[in-house]
Amino acid sequence: MTDTVHERYNQPRLRARTFLRRSRGDLPGQKGTRNGMEDQERTAGIHGDERAGAQAVLPAVLGLLLALIVSFGAHGGYEHFRFYAHGYLRQQETANVEATIKLFSSSVAGFYATGYTVGLKQFPADNMVKRRIFQDIRNWEESGKFFVMDRDRIAVRNVEFLAPDMAVALVDETWFSVFQNRSTRRPISEKQANILTVRYYLKKKWGRWIIFEYEVFPQGKPLPPVPVDMVLKWE
Repeated sequence: MTDTVHERYNQPRLRARTFLRRSRGDLPGQKGTRNGMEDQERTAGIHGDERAGAQAVLPAVLGLLLALIVSFGAHGGYEHFRFYAHGYLRQQETANVEATIKLFSSSVAGFYATGYTVGLKQFPADNMVKRRIFQDIRNWEESGKFFVMDRDRIAVRNVEFLAPDMAVALVDETWFSVFQNRSTRRPISEKQANILTVRYYLKKKWGRWIIFEYEVFPQGKPLPPVPVDMVLKWE
């Protein structure tokens, strides 16, 4: 009896206090109240700022991604990746580089021995290298001599690819050379053995390897480092 009266007495007061708290937004998680609405507005504002920030950054990110894709393709990024990822491609190009060097040396020997330009079209050399070689042949011609070279041995020590279309090859070569009288073709000097190490610089152009420069060193001596300028001028 007492509990019932007490409940009836307290229920309206509880309901009143609850109503007041609800109206003030004091109830936790209450929606539609002043503080609850402020919380929602504050939360919405935070998320809105995040969305606005993301929308502002998104075009920049997409632009950067597009620039990277274009740069990757324009500078042969895929070809670089493919070349260095697959060993068989490097082996194939190494064989092509070695064949180019052998053709180069045999062609040079023929040019010096005959003074003719037969096979010049297939000669795998840059125009500057060709001019330098034929200028030297012409100098011997004017002096009434042939400088005859016979290649005895050629051994490719290593081929290093600076890029899929750029290579530096180190080759040990042995040549026998003799001077001949241009009119009679008789030797006018003793046959001499030339044991050399040649560093070839190659670039792939028009679908084939071309020798752009070469350096000749006495075999067995330390080699200087690859000149940076010589590599940069190919690009």
